[in-house]
Amino acid sequence: MLPGFPGILFYSALLLFPLAIFSQSEIMEVDGAITLGDSENSSPKPGTIRYNSAIKDFEGWNGTFWISLTRGFKQGSVSDIDGNSYRTVIIGTQEWMAENLNTSRYQNGDEIPNTISNQGWTGLTSGSYAYYDNLPGNYEDSYGKLYNGYAMNDGRGLCPTGWSVPELSDWTALINYLGGLEIAMGKLKETGFEYWEVPNLNATNESGFTGRPGGYRADNGNFSGEGIWGLFGFLNSSFASLNTQNNDLLLFGDILKYGFSVRCLKD
Repeated sequence: MLPGFPGILFYSALLLFPLAIFSQSEIMEVDGAITLGDSENSSPKPGTIRYNSAIKDFEGWNGTFWISLTRGFKQGSVSDIDGNSYRTVIIGTQEWMAENLNTSRYQNGDEIPNTISNQGWTGLTSGSYAYYDNLPGNYEDSYGKLYNGYAMNDGRGLCPTGWSVPELSDWTALINYLGGLEIAMGKLKETGFEYWEVPNLNATNESGFTGRPGGYRADNGNFSGEGIWGLFGFLNSSFASLNTQNNDLLLFGDILKYGFSVRCLKD
């Protein structure tokens, strides 16, 4: 019954034995009863358990991170200048957002324009964002915003303070840590077909990255790829791609006028 509830739901359980998080590097043990937690409490007691419907998993609070009870990855959170809160996940030595960026302002408070028309998008020479198909009600909660390359490279900072748009070397480190390109991308993709179209090959989300197929906006202003492509922009006008049928890391030059999802990386 719990998985059907929206948002995050806490529950209590009586444990007659220590609770262990099955991970080589992160172990949490709690003796005795685990008491009911408050979903609004930002500092729960170590040992609190919750069901997180966003990743369809149970998590335990170890005093510092939320840790998946079944997958072993560590989770935290970060908020942007608009007050949007994002789950984060530690993968190796990196901490990534586990949700797509959705800010409408740079770090200094300056507004990022929302460009709707195809002609306006094509003529841009500065930072802007769009919602897929210009329909925030349909796509914002699931996929966040699509940012052009100018916004990603803007010196005012697209990501929250202390976080940055990743570089190629950051994505390379992530992929290598997860075992190389052929298997890493499957570990980055959310499982199932709620967002991904069939067949969503090799998706395990073992990393907790929870990559979704938010599609992209081309330089001519047209939208494409929702449900098929998860394209994540990084600095110097390139992007990493997750695909429902295969895995790849694509590098292109001069894609400043394209709009992609963004996953920020902690500095």
